[in-house]
Amino acid sequence: MIYALPCVAAEGSALGFIIPKKSLRHAVQRNRVRRWMRDFWQRHLPVVPHHLLVRCRGKPGWSSLAERRQRYQELLFLCSQVHAALERAQP
Repeated sequence: MIYALPCVAAEGSALGFIIPKKSLRHAVQRNRVRRWMRDFWQRHLPVVPHHLLVRCRGKPGWSSLAERRQRYQELLFLCSQVHAALERAQP
């Protein structure tokens, strides 16, 4: 789930994460998700400055490489949807 809040251009954009231990038990997994999200937003900066909060919910499968690839693709899809929505919302 990604929350977006418009901000003043002078403030700049911010990206925050809520990834509880119940969702991803190991810090390595939580950090990997953070790196994936930061990498996406650095490559696809929103046209309109926003404060974004990424909240992970549920317990995704994470044990095999195939499951990690699937989660990565799901995150990219979610991020691209949010990016497109932010571009459409610009005044």
